[in-house]
Amino acid sequence: MAHQRICSVEGCCKPHIALGYCMTHYHRNRRHKNPLAVPKILHGACPKFLFETALPYSGSECLIWPFSRNPGGAAQIRYQGRLQLVCRILCEEKHGPPPSPKHGALHRCGNGHLGCCNSGHLYWGTHTQNMHDRNLHGTSNRGQRQWLARL
Repeated sequence: MAHQRICSVEGCCKPHIALGYCMTHYHRNRRHKNPLAVPKILHGACPKFLFETALPYSGSECLIWPFSRNPGGAAQIRYQGRLQLVCRILCEEKHGPPPSPKHGALHRCGNGHLGCCNSGHLYWGTHTQNMHDRNLHGTSNRGQRQWLARL
């Protein structure tokens, strides 16, 4: 039985691929010149704006997200390895985790579709509450706004 070589990094027991490293440590060594380098999760202008501007913001007017948005206009960011809504991240930071999995981050201002990221405008609510808020704010697609409406 042939002896399989393992990664030369102490504590790693994955099989050797190249230069004495496993696949993970080999790629880290190629990219960062250090097999033990841990990639940064948050870097760049988006997370900086999120945590240094949007989270401590205390104004009463809407704070508009200047970066990427989804097709509906809601602010989004790649956070913890996946694309997430900024309003949900801010609501979790400000008000804690949602009361149940069915709760979402709702906007008191009605401008979530315009990219509002003011954490003071956010609260946890259900889908039914969100639909009621859409009617109150005039952002619902009923009547003439519905795409099949005939005028």
